[in-house]
Amino acid sequence: MVELDAFYMDIHEVMVDQFKQFVQESGIIQVTASYEVNGTMWLFTHRPMSTQ
Repeated sequence: MVELDAFYMDIHEVMVDQFKQFVQESGIIQVTASYEVNGTMWLFTHRPMSTQ
């Protein structure tokens, strides 16, 4: 059994390629790992701490 804390799910579907493009162009977040499980791609991300 898997238990998760509450999280926000957006109403707009985003494909992996669209998300990768956003990550590369924005630099806001970084992909730290990716895994494919049963045909579904999972991207693990983090937001770097601000240096300001």
